[in-house]
Amino acid sequence: MKRTLELDIETTKKHKYEIINILDNADILEKVDIINHIYFNPIKIKFAHYIRNPDYIYKKCWNDLVVILKKLDDSITNEFRNVINPSCAYYRANKLLVFHIFDQTDLSEKQFASSMHQSNFIYEVGKIVSVNNYDTNYNNVYSTGIHYFKTIETACLYQYRSSTHAFIKMYYDNGQLYNIIEYKFSKKNGQYIEYYPNGKKKCEMNYENNKLKGAPIQYDIHENIILK
Repeated sequence: MKRTLELDIETTKKHKYEIINILDNADILEKVDIINHIYFNPIKIKFAHYIRNPDYIYKKCWNDLVVILKKLDDSITNEFRNVINPSCAYYRANKLLVFHIFDQTDLSEKQFASSMHQSNFIYEVGKIVSVNNYDTNYNNVYSTGIHYFKTIETACLYQYRSSTHAFIKMYYDNGQLYNIIEYKFSKKNGQYIEYYPNGKKKCEMNYENNKLKGAPIQYDIHENIILK
């Protein structure tokens, strides 16, 4: 099962035109890196004391609220499962302490947040959240538990949506990048790249208003061109 992350170009108005000018001359991976740096600088500065401590983890909730949680001494997690990219992999725990909740659109503090998958499951600052039927099979990634990410960036970008200009990234459950695609005004516009599970490029193509533009390039599992 694949998960969707999205990078939004329009979120930092102060730098909007500078970003777009830079992006005109960058490939798709460079574009993602540029936007990532600009967008997350204020978040990283404000929450640096959490980010520096690996005991803190992050979860996305309804209405673009991000929950900062802390692992307890007796928390059970599946973090020891084999993954390729821990910063983008999906994890779960049996219980965690809610330390902070903020709105990622303006960084304002909140007291409560609702789970995206179970609206009556509430996160409240200062309270412990737990599940009674935690699945101890650590390879069951989407089974019962409190799901989270190790990085604040990945949590912020989980199921984030923009109506203007964005880059959507999808990942395999182990954190390996699956694809990147550029969207403008909710339509595919620009480059699309897909990857094999081993990280090698699988195909490249371009879209214009949701329609394929030009011929795709396909690669074998060793990234040799097989169709152009």
